Amino acid sequence: MTDLAHPAWVYLAGALLAAVVPRRGRVPLLLAVPGAALALGLWLPEGRETAARFLGQEVVLLRADRLSLVFGTVFVIMGLLGTVFALHVRERGPHVAAFAYVGSALGVVFAGDLLTLFVFWELMSVSSAFLILQRRTAKALAAGFRYLMVHAFGGACLLAGLLLRAAAGEGLRFEAMALTGATALILLGFAVNAAIPPLSAWLTDAYPEGTVTGSVFLSAFTTKAAVYALARGFPGVELLVWAGAVMALYGVVFAVLENDIRRLLAYHIVSQVGYMVTGVGLGTALAISGTAAHAFSHILYKGLLFMATGAGAPGRGGVDARHGLRGDVPPHRAQAPVLHLFRGGSRGPPAGAPGEHAPGHGSGGRPLRRHRGRAGVPLPDPPVPGGLRAVHRPPRRHHPPAPARHRGRVHAAGAASRRRADRDPRHRLGVPPGGSAPAGVLPGVGAGERPGDGRPRAWDRPAAGGSGAQARPVAAPSPWATGW
Repeated sequence: MTDLAHPAWVYLAGALLAAVVPRRGRVPLLLAVPGAALALGLWLPEGRETAARFLGQEVVLLRADRLSLVFGTVFVIMGLLGTVFALHVRERGPHVAAFAYVGSALGVVFAGDLLTLFVFWELMSVSSAFLILQRRTAKALAAGFRYLMVHAFGGACLLAGLLLRAAAGEGLRFEAMALTGATALILLGFAVNAAIPPLSAWLTDAYPEGTVTGSVFLSAFTTKAAVYALARGFPGVELLVWAGAVMALYGVVFAVLENDIRRLLAYHIVSQVGYMVTGVGLGTALAISGTAAHAFSHILYKGLLFMATGAGAPGRGGVDARHGLRGDVPPHRAQAPVLHLFRGGSRGPPAGAPGEHAPGHGSGGRPLRRHRGRAGVPLPDPPVPGGLRAVHRPPRRHHPPAPARHRGRVHAAGAASRRRADRDPRHRLGVPPGGSAPAGVLPGVGAGERPGDGRPRAWDRPAAGGSGAQARPVAAPSPWATGW
């Protein structure tokens, strides 16, 4: 029975239940499913592998090793935080799509063969599209359709590559692969989901059009699942170094020019994933280690940023980056320090992480400038790699709403309370940031030298050419993350 224990099954079963459960049982179900998946994900022992036979091929439904456990752990953490953030949503559709999306992303991370990977890969694309379509605006419907078309192309490339690989007798085991004609198609399929330019337009087109809660999930799983797939299948491919470098600069330059805050954050995802792709291309043990640590933190702090911007989106002022979170968004004393802690130099993955700067120092050793955050607390001006302050915009001081005499007729108390519940972000910015902040900061605590043998966490790069060698850790000094 324990061989069938898989965090993905929990979320997929939860998606089916969320479609039929009565309204009274909705909140207990929404809390029980990610809670059970989190417990199961933390319980999975290293080395667990579940295999079966399908169409004459061995399929590995679950492979829990060091690399997959790191991504699986942060996925179940973010699944819980995103669900708590979405508890106020009354419709069934967004919860069903979110659970199916998280479950399929976990299936990708723990897949041990290319066929299992492909099935979960396609389910992840379809379920994530519904998080965009659920917004039901003309722009969202158009963006969701384009999103599906792009990911259908990526899935077709992945399917063609694995079929050619199987026809050549190379097997379907998901491991480090030499770059050939068949595996080039697989790499192209991974590159679509990783949003590597010129295949990145779908991300900045679709993510800003998703629902407020759906964009939180979207920011966490698709691109990071692709980073995991690249690290597993194509470590040390030099082409990824150049692609990642272009990706990092492309995202940060366009973020400078963007005014819509959610599209700005989408460009920032492209930029940050570029660093991860570069680390995969470098392929050394330390580079893969830094890529995994960067992805772990990025999932949490980017989700928190989308939560903060989403909390301001329903307000009457909007989320134009030129003016900050305007309208009836009250100040939150913990919001600005937490966001700056994530975005600034105080967050640092292990030494050697590609593209990350040292704490407290920017490109060229710029000294820290100071400004006052929303709560009046002096905060450091976080540096941005390359000297471009692309997405750091000092939070504007909150301006209280105008007096009642200037706001026209007062509406009925019941309707007003419902509108306040929809637009007031205080019920959304409580537990999720409180959970993501400690988990996101921990990878940067004591980066470089850790307790134990004094070496940073690293994996040996798997040998290319289908040798079957799995990524193994060089050292195990980190006590806080399961399997890391």
